[in-house]
Amino acid sequence: MRKNIVIIGLAAAAALTLGGCGDDRSHPSDEAKNVYGSKEVIPFITETDMGKTMRAHNFVYIPGGFDVDGDGQNEGGFWLAQYEARDWGGDVNLSSESNISAIIKANFKAFAGNGFTKDINTSTYTDASASDAGLSAIHAVYNNNIAARNNISAIEAILSLKHSQIDGGYSVSLPLEKEWMQLVKLAINNPANWTGGMGTGILKEDLVFANGLLGNDTNVDANYTAIVHELPGGLSEWTRGAFTAADRMSGSSMQAYSDINVSKVPSWWLPRLKDTNTTLTSVGGYNGGSNSSPVESQNINLARNQNGAYAVTARGGYQLGSGLSTAWVQYGFGLILQDIGFRGASAYIKSSHYPYELQ
Repeated sequence: MRKNIVIIGLAAAAALTLGGCGDDRSHPSDEAKNVYGSKEVIPFITETDMGKTMRAHNFVYIPGGFDVDGDGQNEGGFWLAQYEARDWGGDVNLSSESNISAIIKANFKAFAGNGFTKDINTSTYTDASASDAGLSAIHAVYNNNIAARNNISAIEAILSLKHSQIDGGYSVSLPLEKEWMQLVKLAINNPANWTGGMGTGILKEDLVFANGLLGNDTNVDANYTAIVHELPGGLSEWTRGAFTAADRMSGSSMQAYSDINVSKVPSWWLPRLKDTNTTLTSVGGYNGGSNSSPVESQNINLARNQNGAYAVTARGGYQLGSGLSTAWVQYGFGLILQDIGFRGASAYIKSSHYPYELQ
């Protein structure tokens, strides 16, 4: 197993560049006018009380305002932890958690058609509680003071985030697959993120996410930028995307995206440069595992087979030189690997203006 990579010595002050407040907010809603008055400046999402709370906990706003998945609708932005999760310490009591099937059903969607929208059939998973199934969780914080937490399953990551909510901030969970690809598209289409210019060399370890690059998100200044760490240079990270066992893409070694059976993945799942529509096969890859993949927790998988019913997606890591969109499709929600960690992300927020409602 590879060593955990931690970026050391980054100044917190350099982690985020914020645009100021502005008067032109794309015709503010009546509610905004009633709250602030016609002569008042409406704050950007980063300057609201909730936004300031998120920033204080090392979250940044990832801008939207463009169509990530090709459905004709622009996605909004979302909050994302700047670092992978660390363990703050102390036990998390899971004795009152709902059963495993309910946790999976409430938090994960499987691939169907062009997106991850299918309810997961949890009939092969136990109804036992998380504690009875032997799961654990951590109190998560996001900084670069200690090593990022690995050796944690997808369900344990979900439970950790549930017990590590930010008081006064936005609710967080694992990133959606679509949110992850939004990160990929913003990262690879910014020449500042490449060692040799756009699409050339490898991605830098500290990635800049800029508004106005692929679309305009009026929740932040037109010139807003944010920096996120440990995406190319850190652990792989769990997302909330899953594939059914029947959709398994064969192969146990890293493959270029061009080698994947694309009928098994949504078109927006592939990283492309906007100027040339070129698929960047050097940016990521796929590890389908094999029948000898680590066995899913036998306290979770009632079928008690090697692979479980679903494969959960982990993204990132340092494979192929950059790793931002490397995909590890690993079987089983109870699977624990020492090179997979996680970070928190909010749900989508409308890319409009105050009051910054969830999409």
